[in-house]
Amino acid sequence: MCMKENLRKTEEYFRGKKVLVTGGSGFIGSHLVDRLEKLGADVKIFDNFNRNGKNNVIYGDIKNYEQLSRSMQGMDIVFHYAAILGVEKIIDIPEDVLEVNLMGTRSALHAAVQNKVQKFIFASSSEIYGNPRRIPVVEDDDPSPISVYGVSKLASEAYCKSIALNNDMKVVIPRYFNAYGPRQVEKFVMSNFISRVSQDLPPVIYGDGEQSRSYTFISDAIIGTILAAALSQNKCEIFNIGNTQKCTLNDLAERIIKLSHKDLTPEYKTFGDGIRVESREIINRQPDIEKAQKRLGFEITTTLDEGIKRYYQWYVKEHKLRSLMDEIYEFEKSIVHTEETLEVQMR
Repeated sequence: MCMKENLRKTEEYFRGKKVLVTGGSGFIGSHLVDRLEKLGADVKIFDNFNRNGKNNVIYGDIKNYEQLSRSMQGMDIVFHYAAILGVEKIIDIPEDVLEVNLMGTRSALHAAVQNKVQKFIFASSSEIYGNPRRIPVVEDDDPSPISVYGVSKLASEAYCKSIALNNDMKVVIPRYFNAYGPRQVEKFVMSNFISRVSQDLPPVIYGDGEQSRSYTFISDAIIGTILAAALSQNKCEIFNIGNTQKCTLNDLAERIIKLSHKDLTPEYKTFGDGIRVESREIINRQPDIEKAQKRLGFEITTTLDEGIKRYYQWYVKEHKLRSLMDEIYEFEKSIVHTEETLEVQMR
């Protein structure tokens, strides 16, 4: 199945559709919004912040059912991407993680059914697999999450299936494998390594660094998402969306340092030193994407090295811009302070 041909079908499918993206100001959500708008969809964002000053944001709380329901009136498709994630929050506020990720999904599903939404796309995660019994993992493998975040995503998947089987609304569930790229916050491995190296600091690795992941550039994650959303016609369908290339933490650090042309060496720490605990560490996880390849024509288009390069260049440029804006802000503050001082002296 040809991905180029199927991408043309997504243009036909989304053109003129009314679409709501919860969490549309977040990392994956904001990139998804950009792509949907280019495809000709009429997109609204439901979120509690506005990333880029967009005028299509509906401000609200994912825990507020009435706000959610109002935002879905007249919508054809809902992408549910609002969630709490990140190791620190999973540890510090597990109850909030469950309330937002699980109960928020429940509310979004019921609001979608109430408003006769045609299709509901739920953003899941490879975290539901935990430490898999076999590599690569396929969609039908037994899940075994080891984090509250993974549990919240798995339970939400089960609720999605139940709603789909008992209502007319179709559900699609992409499971993302370590998406990375511009706009990602610095609390994830890839973004943290790039942030530190760009500031002449060594990447920090917990354990021996042989833990492996499959890092998926954001544009590929979005391509997989829109293909799944447009082409899936089953009541409820799950797709692994990820890069199949294995990469250890040691290898990732080496690639980023090499790209930066800096003389740095990774700093190794033992588990339990900080927020990293060995019992919560994923040792090895790569996806089998045969289902997405056969059903959707999905293929990875951005190599790991090219993705890292694009992300690193974006981060350095963005960091310089932020530094410049901070300097301008401090300069303006100093002028205001000087004017206030002169005014007091002249009285």
